[in-house]
Amino acid sequence: MSQRKRFRTAVAVILVLLMTVALAPGAAAQLPPPPSIPDDGGGGGTPEPPSPGPSPPPTPGPTDPVEPPPPPTPDPGDGEENGMMAPSPDSWPPPNAIVHHAATPVQISAHGGALNVYFVGRDGTATSGPVIASPGDLAAMHPDGAPVSLFNGTNPGTGKSVMIDYLPGEMKIRVSTFYADRPPHDFNKPYVFTVDADHSVTHVTW
Repeated sequence: MSQRKRFRTAVAVILVLLMTVALAPGAAAQLPPPPSIPDDGGGGGTPEPPSPGPSPPPTPGPTDPVEPPPPPTPDPGDGEENGMMAPSPDSWPPPNAIVHHAATPVQISAHGGALNVYFVGRDGTATSGPVIASPGDLAAMHPDGAPVSLFNGTNPGTGKSVMIDYLPGEMKIRVSTFYADRPPHDFNKPYVFTVDADHSVTHVTW
């Protein structure tokens, strides 16, 4: 190859290289910039995952059933003075019953030196009432004076008032109440009887 051809080839190579260098900055300018990575201050290049937002409130689950309150204790009657009412007697009539009138709204049974009172309802069912001392014991406690109130309440089976008094002058217990009848029958017809020391019953009004 002649010296002139070699010179031309070298010049062409140099021109190509110069054009390549001249075009390189423009090509680089057309490339999109790399994505920026936030600096977390720790010098690392890995971005932190986004922090989760506030957690939703937990969905309430089924609650345990609530036990119902116990039923209230029935009120035995206004003005009761001699203890709480007891359940109905196991047998009827009670043993040693001293009132022999089948329609009596108040029955009395002699037991252990005391007198057990029973209230008889309209349907014939009975509820235990107060226990009172015998007429003999009451005579020792109240030898004289005005009548002594032993019980003042209500027969829960009839809704009628019941009053039990001790009469020192007669040494008797007096029971005052009313029949269970409702209109059109006789309404509030009195039923009164007395009990002496021998447990003999005398009907005053019946």
